[in-house]
Amino acid sequence: MRSSSTPILVGILALLPGAAWCADVELTSAGYLAQLFGALVLVIAAILGLAWLLRRLPGGVGRAADQPISILAVRAIGARDRLLLVQVGEEQLLIAAGATGMRTLHRLRKPVSVAPPENGGGVDFATLLKQSLSRRGRS
Repeated sequence: MRSSSTPILVGILALLPGAAWCADVELTSAGYLAQLFGALVLVIAAILGLAWLLRRLPGGVGRAADQPISILAVRAIGARDRLLLVQVGEEQLLIAAGATGMRTLHRLRKPVSVAPPENGGGVDFATLLKQSLSRRGRS
């Protein structure tokens, strides 16, 4: 059972300049089309995976140090609940964030001093990978 769009797809592939390097491969073969589609899916999955990884790593894309609002500390208090210490200008707020929303718990009169991390702001990938592998080995 062949699809009626197969000849159209083969015709489009024949017009592509990148198809010239594979002149010895028969363009009508289903194996070649499957290999081409599989490679496309693999490249798109790699791009999406790297984008997800960059967003999950501390100090990732789009985080600037000169922002007027910054999160100084985060503490997990449940599966989906967190406490956040947020600096807004000169004021510090303690905020609870959970599945139902966010709520200001306290406005601090005296700002809490938070020590910067040892390596200047972010954990490098090698350290995160070692920690993750060591945790996986223990469980």
